[in-house]
Amino acid sequence: MANSYKLVPSKTFLKDLEKMPANVRSRIKSNLLDLKKDPRSGKDLKKLANVRIGRGRLRIGDYRLRYDVIGQEIHLHLIRYRKDVYRK
Repeated sequence: MANSYKLVPSKTFLKDLEKMPANVRSRIKSNLLDLKKDPRSGKDLKKLANVRIGRGRLRIGDYRLRYDVIGQEIHLHLIRYRKDVYRK
């Protein structure tokens, strides 16, 4: 697969990212570059069942990124601490 995916962040994702410490933010950005290459396979990726949004989950240390892949776009919904990411 030669084409990379386009990242589409939500407002919630951007707010969550602003709250992160600088060292975590840089780690998230490097993981997003890997996610752009292939959002469907990787050792820290997991598919979630019984959810309406954020069917993909990327583990970044103690934080979890929820996203959906639609065509060639990756919709980034939120990124939060692991205990809070699955709560409504």
